[in-house]
Amino acid sequence: MSFISSASFNSKNRGYDYYQQKKLIQTRKINHHEFEGIALGSNGNRYKVRIDLEHPKKNSHCTCPHASDNRVMCKHKVGLYFTLFPNEAKEYMEDLEEQEREYEEYQEDLYDDIYDIVSRLSKDELETALISLLEDSPEWVCENFIMEYSND
Repeated sequence: MSFISSASFNSKNRGYDYYQQKKLIQTRKINHHEFEGIALGSNGNRYKVRIDLEHPKKNSHCTCPHASDNRVMCKHKVGLYFTLFPNEAKEYMEDLEEQEREYEEYQEDLYDDIYDIVSRLSKDELETALISLLEDSPEWVCENFIMEYSND
């Protein structure tokens, strides 16, 4: 498991922000797979961060409240990683942007498909489809539908 894949989506994004904002004020290489640094916390505190690329969850540590005493990959650890390996930060952001582009394309294709199908259905088929969708929808969707389309 790679270092970055062991972090949550939120920690990766917030760690990327830490990297961008240069909140890792000290970094030091311990050996070929261990590094440490000082992170400036969003609350003004300073946190000691240590990452181990070979055993990210087991041997990486941070003194922040989120990660102390557990194996959470906090934003400070990810920020240190991206600071030490800026090409990994660039690759992470490029991958994220590509995923967003793909999702936007998917949504556009989905909308086009729905529009094509709806435009070909008869009134009876549309009524049946709408009722079926509403029956399977959460209550708030049905309530919004009633508020939007009732004649009161």
